[in-house]
Amino acid sequence: MQSSWIKHSQTILFFGLLFLSLVPGREPKAFGENFEVLNCQPQTQRLSYYQVERIPKNVLIVPLLYRNPDFPRETDRWPESYSHILSNFYRNRFRAKVTWLHNIRSWESFYQQTGALIQSGSHFDRVIFIGHGGFDGPVLSSAILLEDLAQKDSQGIAQQVSEAQPGNERIISISFDLHKNKPFSDFVSTHWQTLLNLPDVEMRRTLKQKHQEFQAIDYACFDKFCNPQKLSLLPDYTRRDRLDSCERVCRPALYEAKNYERASEERFMLFANALRSLVNPEGLIFMGGCNAGSDTPKQYSHWDTPGIVVSSKIAGGPYQSYVQLLSYATDRLVSGPIGRSSANEIVKRIIALENNQEQRNLCTSLPTNRIQQFADF
Repeated sequence: MQSSWIKHSQTILFFGLLFLSLVPGREPKAFGENFEVLNCQPQTQRLSYYQVERIPKNVLIVPLLYRNPDFPRETDRWPESYSHILSNFYRNRFRAKVTWLHNIRSWESFYQQTGALIQSGSHFDRVIFIGHGGFDGPVLSSAILLEDLAQKDSQGIAQQVSEAQPGNERIISISFDLHKNKPFSDFVSTHWQTLLNLPDVEMRRTLKQKHQEFQAIDYACFDKFCNPQKLSLLPDYTRRDRLDSCERVCRPALYEAKNYERASEERFMLFANALRSLVNPEGLIFMGGCNAGSDTPKQYSHWDTPGIVVSSKIAGGPYQSYVQLLSYATDRLVSGPIGRSSANEIVKRIIALENNQEQRNLCTSLPTNRIQQFADF
C-alpha cells in the first residue's frame, strides 16, 4: 500500500515539475497593492523651493571606497578625487567647515566614525555621499553579518547573512536532513562554511555531486519516466528538462539550498537614524550614486530583486525611489540622481543645486508633512 502511494506521489510530482519547466515564469509585483506609491515632483525645482539652509556652514563628505568588479581598471579610491573638488567648492563658495569620513570600505566603519561624530555633538548642514549606488541605495563590499549552523528538530540549517547596502540582506542557506543519509549530512556538517562562501553556482554543483554520490537513485522510478526509449521520442530542447525532472523526483531529496534577498528594517533604520542624528533639521542629504532617485522596477525576476528595501513596508513604504524612502525615514531633505550618473555629473549636479539652478533628472524629496509646514509658513 505504501509503495503504491509513493509511486502515485512520484507521478504527480514529476508532471508538476515538468509543467513548471515549460510554463513561462510569472513575475510578482514589487509594490504592495495596499500601499500608496509616492512620486517625486515631476517638474524641475530649485533648492530655494525647499526650506533648507542655503549657506551651509558644516559639510560632511562620505567617499565610499568600493571598486565595481565590472570595471577592472577602477581603484576603490576613485571617489576621493571628486570629494576633494567638492571640499574646495564648499570652502571657497560658502567658507564652510568640511569634514570627511576616511577609509570607508564597510558599513561597520561608517557606523564607527558616524557614532564618534554623534557622541561629540557634531551636526551638519550637508551630508554628501560619493560612490557606487543602486535602487536600494549606496553600495560597499558585502560583509558577513551572521554565519552559523543550527539544528531544528531533524533538520540542520547552515546560514549566512551578508549586507552590501544598508537594510538589503543577502541570505544563503542549506537545509538538510540529519538522519536520512548520514554520509551526506556529515559532509554538509563539516563543510558548511566552505559551501556558503562558494559562488552560488559552484555551491549548488558541489551539493548536487555529493547528493548523487551518497544517495542512490530509484531506478524503477527513473525507468518509468526517463528510459532511453521514451527520451528518444522527445525533441532535443525538452530532453534535458525531462532528465532534470527525473533526477529531482527519483533521487530522494536530502537538502534544500536557497539564495535570496530580504529587507531588514533594523539594519536600514540603523543607517537612517545615524543620518537623522548628524543632519540638521533644515539640512540636506545628497546621495551621489546611480539610481538613488530612480523609480524602482515594478517587476523583478526570481533571482534578482532590485529595490527590495524601497518596495518594502519600512518607514511606511513602499516608495517609488530610495530618495523618498530615506527622506521619510530621516525626516530630512534628500536628493539624488535619476538614472545612471558619472562622478563628474554628480559633482556638477551638487554645484548647480547649491547655486540654485534648476535640475533635471534629479529627485529631491521632503516628507509631505514638512512640505505642508513651510507652505503654511
